[in-house]
Amino acid sequence: MLKYIFSFLLLLGFTSVIIAENQKIDSLKRSIITSKADTTIVNCYNSIGKEYEFINQDSSIHYLLKANALSLKINYQKGLGVSYTYLGYLAEDVSAYDSAISCYTKACNIFVKTGDYSRAAELNKVIGEAFKYKGNLKEALTYFQKALSIYEQIKSEEGIAGVNYSMGTMYKDMGRIDKAMECYKKSLEIYKGLNRTIDIANLTTAVGIIHDLNKNFAEAKKCYTEAEKLYLSKNYDNGLSNLYTWMAITAYNEKDLRKALEYFMKSHDIYKRLNNTGGLMYAYDNIGSVYTELGDYPKAIEWQTKSLNMALEVKGLDNIKYAYELLANTYAKKGDYKLAYENYLLFTKYKDSLLNESTSKQLAEMDKKFESAQKDKAIILKDAEILKQSTIAEKQATQRNYLLLGIALLLLFSVYIYRGYKQKQKANEIIALQKEEVEMQKTLVEEKQKEILDSIHYAKRIQESLLPTEKYIERVLKKK
Repeated sequence: MLKYIFSFLLLLGFTSVIIAENQKIDSLKRSIITSKADTTIVNCYNSIGKEYEFINQDSSIHYLLKANALSLKINYQKGLGVSYTYLGYLAEDVSAYDSAISCYTKACNIFVKTGDYSRAAELNKVIGEAFKYKGNLKEALTYFQKALSIYEQIKSEEGIAGVNYSMGTMYKDMGRIDKAMECYKKSLEIYKGLNRTIDIANLTTAVGIIHDLNKNFAEAKKCYTEAEKLYLSKNYDNGLSNLYTWMAITAYNEKDLRKALEYFMKSHDIYKRLNNTGGLMYAYDNIGSVYTELGDYPKAIEWQTKSLNMALEVKGLDNIKYAYELLANTYAKKGDYKLAYENYLLFTKYKDSLLNESTSKQLAEMDKKFESAQKDKAIILKDAEILKQSTIAEKQATQRNYLLLGIALLLLFSVYIYRGYKQKQKANEIIALQKEEVEMQKTLVEEKQKEILDSIHYAKRIQESLLPTEKYIERVLKKK
């Protein structure tokens, strides 16, 4: 019964995600049509790819590869890192952990390079989770510690709490209950400091589960009671439904079947209020199983038949298979071996059918994904070739522009030099003419000056010839 409950809890998470995704995709597609910014388009592609994760993986891959290609084209590192992160999620969803780790590592390197250490820390954490699912717990612990180191450096209390939560779960799975408790308590104390009510409730529940594994049922129930108050204070039905399931498990382990039945009924009431079909089927199965343990076979068959009818209605093969298995067990304990055998045969039929369908579906999905990936790869290669040719053309255009600019500058410089030469030549001609004119004026002046001097000398000679000499005057005076 417990392993089926664990599967049920996972399915509840998937159901809530799908409902949220369907509400966003249309508006994101409209944003792509109206947006003119390439980075916005990349972000929309990534968001649509993420929303399609649990609805249609082919569509998810298609949009994430488009985001990846456009991010490469425009060198948008954040968009590239996000697309690799989401591609890693898709790979991990189908248990392709090596591919997931490869995508996560590429994304982590991008975010470290761009200085987005918060995202880098988160990716180290998810890489650790992937290694944990692979069974390589040593590598898982290495990456958890890397994440913890980064979170401590950037002083992210929420990140530190989250990594401790993950490490606690890993240690719990390893059977190292003491280490799990240590990590859970560290995480719990941080969330208390941050006043995160839902996270406190989740961690308190986790600590209660550790106490349950240690068979310390009294402490487990104290934790569950505290968590219940916190969930009720926030009207958090999903948390309550999960908590009541664990409270039922603890009561079941204590052999208190009536109390286990009470908590399974509380869980059932929440699923009914939320109209959660998957939750109701699991609740029917669990309630029926407890009635079987109590020896109340009519009640057990009543609840298990409810589960079977609902499973047949929604065509949930796995649920149908499990319902027949429980009915076979109940009829066997009741002593109705005929009906036990009939239900067992139906259980075997659906088990084989489910196995064959699952195998065929996986093969078909693998073929489809391979074809889709090949198409998307061709598109990416084509876009890359276009980008390459565009880059070459842009480079050639740039070189041509530089050459034309150089020629234009050379011509301009030549015109400038020629103009200067002509201006200098004209200036020299003017200077030569001016010099020649000056020389002529000088010659004229010198000629005029010579004529004047000659006239003066001529007049002087005439004057000198008319005037008596000094000796003549002296002789005349002496005679007297």
